[in-house]
Amino acid sequence: MNSTLSISLKDSWTNSSVSVRSIPKAAPLFNSEAAWRDPSANAFYVWGGTTAYFAQPAAIGLWKFTADGVGGGSWSSVTPSNIVSFSSLVRSGTAAWTQSKNVGYYMGGVATYQTDTSISSDTYLALPGILAYDMTTGSFTNSSTVGFGSLGTLIGGSVEFVPFGKEGLLLFLGGSQAPQVTNYGGGREVDFANLTIYDPAGRTEHKKICAEETADD
Repeated sequence: MNSTLSISLKDSWTNSSVSVRSIPKAAPLFNSEAAWRDPSANAFYVWGGTTAYFAQPAAIGLWKFTADGVGGGSWSSVTPSNIVSFSSLVRSGTAAWTQSKNVGYYMGGVATYQTDTSISSDTYLALPGILAYDMTTGSFTNSSTVGFGSLGTLIGGSVEFVPFGKEGLLLFLGGSQAPQVTNYGGGREVDFANLTIYDPAGRTEHKKICAEETADD
């Protein structure tokens, strides 16, 4: 899709009467990007993803769409406040993502030549680490995922933000785990007998909760 689509929610519509506005997308084109809503403005950020039709990805970057309030808007490139650390990140696709009020989270995924220009065409990297983008300070952090299963990686699956505690909790569901150097489609499915919770306030702390024990409580 080369455009951003906009539909008004001020009036009722049906499939036959809906008016869809098409806004040219200046940002690079990726599938399955993370989309984090900016709490301070009518805007959202996009990060990660995989190019379509085996296209080469654009250089690493963070992009923001700002709505104009009347059904339109525009795209702009965003420079994180810690640009040196940001420049060392590797972009991945097929990751799990969510957000709190002002922090976007992005866990794992697979890096290939369709996600990042630094990856060769025959390499598939399952990335460890939880990226966090603070939309208030404009900075990225990359925290350890040691303790997330036996490999610290996650391909696919989903993560939900739970508003509990100082900075909330992240609850991970589904997906698969694979060694950091993996094959396309490789990996072992995450067992639902255990659920993993991440506490952003602790940064590197993970806790597994046994589903059977939880059901008994």
